[in-house]
Amino acid sequence: MLDQYALRFAKAFTALDAAKVMCLPIQIPEGEREPTNGEIAIAVAYALDLTRDACMACEMANVVPELDRLIILVGKNTFAPRLGISQAIIHLQSRIKDELASQNFFRVGPEDIALYERPDLFGALVAKKFGKAAQDLQSAGNCLALKQPTACVFHLMRAMEVAVRHLATRLKITITPQTTWRQMTGNMDPKIKAMPDATELLKRKKNDWEAARANLHHVGSVWRNNTMHPAVSYTQSQARDVLNAVRVFMNGLADL
Repeated sequence: MLDQYALRFAKAFTALDAAKVMCLPIQIPEGEREPTNGEIAIAVAYALDLTRDACMACEMANVVPELDRLIILVGKNTFAPRLGISQAIIHLQSRIKDELASQNFFRVGPEDIALYERPDLFGALVAKKFGKAAQDLQSAGNCLALKQPTACVFHLMRAMEVAVRHLATRLKITITPQTTWRQMTGNMDPKIKAMPDATELLKRKKNDWEAARANLHHVGSVWRNNTMHPAVSYTQSQARDVLNAVRVFMNGLADL
């Protein structure tokens, strides 16, 4: 799943700052009182829980010993001077900033979040009907979300192989690795034309197959290649077009 690391650390540092302020020797406004050691201990423990969660999510386990030392400082029986706790928090924050400097994060835009880690990228029906393509469809969505358009199309090509084999079996069409899009749709034409259409139900069925044929043709045109193999590389926009075309084709085929 996508993780909002910036939000994790923002919450952790906000809580650490709040705990740090509680330890500073400041003038208490009239009508208020100083926080007790117990209240400071609770605030620090809460901040450290958030900090530990953020650090572990980023595999920064080497920060954990420093977290543990700070927990000891505010322990019930060994409460350190407040200024010392404040300085320890400042040191911890500096240590985390140093660790974060060696980390690299990838931001996924809002428009692509729905593509990431989706086992049902094309819907529940496609996921059920084309189970053998599920992993490649999920990977295609991940690659597009992570700005790897050519890899996205590669996985879509593998998913299409599953769908096209299913289509060929249904229509009793022989395909080979050398079969082109044009040959595939051309072989579909006489099969669809020969389908009965004497009743409204049969007419709808035939129309659905004609739609599948048109959708397959569209996938081929978006692929910009006469064979069932992708081009050398794709842009983000081209990969998105291919994904949408494959989505329409596989959803239509899943209904047949």
